[in-house]
Amino acid sequence: MITDGVISDMKQTVDAIVDATDLPLSIIIIGVGNADFDAMEELDADEHPLRHSKGHRMQRDIVQFVPYNQYKDGDIGRLAKAVLEEVPAQITGYMTMKKLHPLRQVSKTELKQTASIISMYDGPSNIVRAGT
Repeated sequence: MITDGVISDMKQTVDAIVDATDLPLSIIIIGVGNADFDAMEELDADEHPLRHSKGHRMQRDIVQFVPYNQYKDGDIGRLAKAVLEEVPAQITGYMTMKKLHPLRQVSKTELKQTASIISMYDGPSNIVRAGT
């Protein structure tokens, strides 16, 4: 999301973000211009977790805010790194929260043993696919 920093409905925005922390979602906000980005920093929630208006806290961090002006005169790679910096932790946080485990590679020996099976179940939340 690219924004100039103005949020007219902060309560609804915070509530929507807190509600979305149970979903496989990352929100990346890039602030452009010279506006006051304090509200965006609050949504980033690196220092203080967001609270829904009904009182419950966010389950995990899903927002990354980056002020474009800090990177506009530099290497575009630095901007890309800052924008994507929290995404790996957001993915693993979601996977851990949902007790999901990544697919694992099947050895040729295992593949031969299960030649007639295209997919098989391998423990809690582990799916093993032939040829992955």
